[in-house]
Amino acid sequence: MPNFVRHPLIGPILTAVETDVLIVGAGPTGLAAAALLARHGVRVRVLEKRASRSDTSRAFGLLPGTLECIEGFLEPSVTELLRAAGVAITRAEVHVGLQKPIGIGLQNLPTRQPFLVLEQCETERILEEYLSSLGVEIERGREVIALEQAPDYITVHASSLGGRRESIKSVFVIGCDGAGSTVRRQLGISFLGYQYEGNFMLADAKLKGEWPESRVQAFVSGHGVLDVFPLGRGWMRLIAMLKTKGPVSSAEVTMPEFQSAVDVLSERRIEITEHRWLTRFNVHKRLAQTYRSGRAFLAGDAAHIHSPAGGQGLNLGIQDAFNLATKIIVVLRGGEDSLLDRYEPERRPAAMRVLRGTNLAFRIMLLRERAPVTWARSLLFPRLVRWRPLQKLVLNEVSALEPARREIARKVFRGRLAQNET
Repeated sequence: MPNFVRHPLIGPILTAVETDVLIVGAGPTGLAAAALLARHGVRVRVLEKRASRSDTSRAFGLLPGTLECIEGFLEPSVTELLRAAGVAITRAEVHVGLQKPIGIGLQNLPTRQPFLVLEQCETERILEEYLSSLGVEIERGREVIALEQAPDYITVHASSLGGRRESIKSVFVIGCDGAGSTVRRQLGISFLGYQYEGNFMLADAKLKGEWPESRVQAFVSGHGVLDVFPLGRGWMRLIAMLKTKGPVSSAEVTMPEFQSAVDVLSERRIEITEHRWLTRFNVHKRLAQTYRSGRAFLAGDAAHIHSPAGGQGLNLGIQDAFNLATKIIVVLRGGEDSLLDRYEPERRPAAMRVLRGTNLAFRIMLLRERAPVTWARSLLFPRLVRWRPLQKLVLNEVSALEPARREIARKVFRGRLAQNET
């Protein structure tokens, strides 16, 4: 018979089944953390507020460094499944006005892993199926109501869609529940930063004409930026970022509005023939005041969000997950708890570096301009983009290879500490 206790805020609740790690959020970050923990025999539960896995593309890129991490921390078979489901990108083209596009090769990197375009729903499906093979199922429709910290455990009070409430005691909690993180709010951790000005829209669409599926394209003009990414099977992700001088409409995006934005930003006619997703979005630059409070941690978008420049958000979160999970594995096997204090010092600089880089790129592209600025950019920007040393620098930064290999090196060292690393 289950016992009931009375919580001062939510009334009678079921007492908990203990677990080692409770993960809140079943996006790529939460799934990656859960998979690594489960693979090493850690008892793990994953709560997800959504009743079912989303079928929209949302984040859509896996960088070479992240694929190396997935191969190194999980299994090569997982990376193979991701690559089989995605589109490998070999070239980027930058269009400045009506000038000849500037081509940038994306293959000259010291790795066999590609820049991979893969819809987030597919990334989640593959990681979830791998997690299921390890005996862990996502507990969907479960919403966190409150957290209570104790010296040796943390209690998460959660409800389900059916009204059932449960109190779960866990050694550790990882909040992977996105930019609006309930875990972060319950811990009282500030999310410092701001929202960018601009009119930001996206669509998954099919376009008239030929659009190579191995190529991403960016159109830069005085009005803003249009990015075009291949999603496979003829579908393209279009991200329209328009400069604005006043408030942006909160109304749903219409196809005529989006088509007009595409034409203005590309300075040519790019005809949309079909679409399956169309939405308006906001862009923020925010960083959690701290990544840890007692036995609770933040990872992924719950800890940091930034502009979509470079497509690094999902990738940064997965690398957060692997860094933290390896530490937890060692601590649960008898390592010093102080090892967990290194999570934030190791991962916060990575987030700050991405935030600085994406913020700079975003502001350059969306800077409100006067005539001299417009002239300078039209003259200098193409030359800078063609400059090979700058291309190499940006390519190395965006690939995420160096930070990924640092994580893999730490994993090897901690595996030796744990003695029974598989």
